[in-house]
Amino acid sequence: RKAANGPERPASRQSNGSLEGLGEPPAAQAAARYKCNTRKVLRYQVCIKGGGRRGIDEDPILIPANETQHTLADLIPGTTYEVAVRSLDEFGRWGLWSTTQVVQTVPQIQVNAEGLGETFTTLTWQRGPSKENP
Repeated sequence: RKAANGPERPASRQSNGSLEGLGEPPAAQAAARYKCNTRKVLRYQVCIKGGGRRGIDEDPILIPANETQHTLADLIPGTTYEVAVRSLDEFGRWGLWSTTQVVQTVPQIQVNAEGLGETFTTLTWQRGPSKENP
């Protein structure tokens, strides 16, 4: 059969975990294919943009498959970053990027000397404004 706006496709599918029939919407078909993909993950890739970092082209971060967390270090205080993750399967295919997570590091503490004497000083401190919201 030919769909109204698409290529010809078979009238039904085998019942091996996939959807049957022709009535399911494209999103459901894609979800079913994704859920059936149980390939072994070889590694993950983290992409970070912001604070002078331009993402995977310049700064790829590869994580072993047995790790599901990573601490991003050497970030700039009070700066917004966009972060996403994807996986590489055993056949060398990268999966889709995760939803982008937007995070902002905490602004740096600003210290002021309020009172100075020969044998003492009084300090005050507070978090400074972020780079995006001065």
